[in-house]
Amino acid sequence: MTVGLGLTVGAVNSVAVTALEHDADAQGPSITASSTLALGGDAPAVLGVPSRHEGDVPRGTVISGFATRVGDPVALVADDGSTHTGEDLVVTAMQCLIEASSAELAEFPAVAAAYPAVWPSHTVDALRSALDRAGLAGVALVPEPEAAVAWLQRNGSRDDAGASDDLVLVYDLGGTSLDVTLVHAGDTPRIIGKPMRSEDFGGSEFDHLTLRYMLDGVVGEAGELDPFDPDTMNALAQLRARCCAAKEALSSDTETVIGIDLPGVHSDVRLVRAELEDLIREPLADSVELVRETLRNAGVDLSDVGQVLLIGGSSAMPLVAELLSAELRLPVVADAHPERTAAQGAALIAAAEGAHTVPLAAVPAAAAAATTVVEVAPVLPASAGPRPGIRPASRGSSLSTPRRPRSSPPRPPRSPSWPRAGSRSVPAR
Repeated sequence: MTVGLGLTVGAVNSVAVTALEHDADAQGPSITASSTLALGGDAPAVLGVPSRHEGDVPRGTVISGFATRVGDPVALVADDGSTHTGEDLVVTAMQCLIEASSAELAEFPAVAAAYPAVWPSHTVDALRSALDRAGLAGVALVPEPEAAVAWLQRNGSRDDAGASDDLVLVYDLGGTSLDVTLVHAGDTPRIIGKPMRSEDFGGSEFDHLTLRYMLDGVVGEAGELDPFDPDTMNALAQLRARCCAAKEALSSDTETVIGIDLPGVHSDVRLVRAELEDLIREPLADSVELVRETLRNAGVDLSDVGQVLLIGGSSAMPLVAELLSAELRLPVVADAHPERTAAQGAALIAAAEGAHTVPLAAVPAAAAAATTVVEVAPVLPASAGPRPGIRPASRGSSLSTPRRPRSSPPRPPRSPSWPRAGSRSVPAR
């Protein structure tokens, strides 16, 4: 029986999931790591390292943001001056995931990688070429919404979920953007109309709102903060990271505590889910217009849509399903870990189609020699349990697998940037 491996490399997190052909319940362990690479020259590259503000990572070695730069002719410049294309860094992340996921398998898996449906053809071609250069020509590429609907057909919310006449609206609320896509389900899911994207909605925007809410509460105690002071910059970056963790924790918990450690202010502040929902309710309500625009552009009436499928890590917040169900009057479906849905579907597609990746032994020797496996803490906090009525995904460790990326002659490092301050239907509640 073919083992399929599904991959996604997102702006915030990278995910790998294994699955067996024709066996919906035989899902292997999943891997979740931050989409951050540590590049150390002759040292192995490591996927899933914390940012320089979150751990003891040497400055000049960490690079992120590459998932949104695939196909960009302007290379990314690491803090040590080395230059890298976005597509080569995404392939490096995929190589890490493949090797970490394959370590415990008896056979090399068939591999499919899901990519954003809003990517133009030249961006997909750039990733395809980078995979070929890395010796991974056998990795299949599939749009994320089609992969997600493949998961829905296997783990659907209704007996007829994924029927050939079913239109599924895929609402992908990720770390930096919202993608909305219509997919015609059936034996081979296919996209209908033009996928739409807005960067006005996403986890980073919600983190920004939460950070500003925290700062507003302590502004009197903190006094005037110097935005150019390195200690202040580092403290604000750490506070933003804690706001992000709090947001994720409130997907399953009703309250959490955020530690504030700023110059002149050291305290713990309680944040309850209702406060967070008040902060994000308006932008979430505004996002419905993107849904309606997607339907208009495709010439589809809302009444023709069978259900809404939530994917992307930020859609785990209960308010997302509640608001969309109330606004659209449609069944809303989500996995307990929606950040994994596209990778799960890609794994099922890989297993069913028998896409074959080049064995790891065939990877160029320089890259193979730099490969090890390092266990890291999970990027997302463990849920206290699945939301009612949603099929939980299997849990797995977060791993990182080093691989040496290509490097170019050094350039002067850039100065650090200033952080922005500030399967089951889900019924409406």
